[in-house]
Amino acid sequence: IEARERGLPVSIYRLARVTGHSQTGICNTDDLFCRLIKGCIQIGIAPQMDGALDNLTPVDYVTKAIIHLSQQKESLGKAFHLLNPNSTPMNELFKLIRALGYPNEQVPYQQWLEQLIKESQLDSDNVLKPLLPIYFQNTTESTETIPEPELDLTNTHQVLVGTDITCPAKELKLLEIYFSYFIKSGYLTAPSNQLTKIIG
Repeated sequence: IEARERGLPVSIYRLARVTGHSQTGICNTDDLFCRLIKGCIQIGIAPQMDGALDNLTPVDYVTKAIIHLSQQKESLGKAFHLLNPNSTPMNELFKLIRALGYPNEQVPYQQWLEQLIKESQLDSDNVLKPLLPIYFQNTTESTETIPEPELDLTNTHQVLVGTDITCPAKELKLLEIYFSYFIKSGYLTAPSNQLTKIIG
């Protein structure tokens, strides 16, 4: 921002949560989003969370958009926010997990946290174990409602209009693609009764 104020030709790109490829599902399974999914499956329960997912934005959309935006003269001096405008409630994520065949009952956040703490005190391989302080230091009230990022898409839409660079319209479909990759890569084991449906 300081460079732009001094007259240098600068554009700013602000990103939301960048996730895997929208077609192949390939992603960084070590990030918080993927760990939350696997960690909940590992302990068999998920927290009740009324907020929305943090605008899952596929990496292929982000890279194409930035390349195009950076090549336009009218982009100089502007700020561009890149995120998926279609957000999915957290509870829909956990509903999808159950629909795919994983026993994943939703329970109050505090009950979920207590179970996660108990698991972490054991010789557990739960992928959320190293991240326990993140969940432990938050109160039930603050974690049950996840605010969406306050980002303005106006500049991004104005420059991308008329191109074929668009974010996936349905996040649930995107989640299904990610789950397919999780299973194919071995990150998750598919429930036996859903194996054909998910991978086929």
